[in-house]
Amino acid sequence: MKVAVLGAKGRMGAETVAAIENASDLTLSSALDLGDSLDQLIKTGTEVIVDFTHPDSVMKNLEFAITNGIHVVVGTTGFDDKKLSELKNLLSKNTKVKLLNFIMQIKLMLHLEQQLELLS
Repeated sequence: MKVAVLGAKGRMGAETVAAIENASDLTLSSALDLGDSLDQLIKTGTEVIVDFTHPDSVMKNLEFAITNGIHVVVGTTGFDDKKLSELKNLLSKNTKVKLLNFIMQIKLMLHLEQQLELLS
């Protein structure tokens, strides 16, 4: 699987690049950061993007990926109701694209854990 990392020069991005390079079943197709062209994702045949960028730029990246049929794993925070609504709209236009926001998954798990502690 060809995987690209956006925000590759940041701490989490650099760790993700290293993990992909050490994985036997993944190929690092691109390691992009601020100022790099997203068009490289198409040229390299990227199948999945891991995004560790800034909340101000993540929506542009997601729109590009979804429009071009590239699956996304999002590690960027800062999703408010407006951004979530935009994201749902984008995904409804290309239903083949899968998106996982693991920050939101972690927040949900922590919330559920707190609720369970209250019941104990």
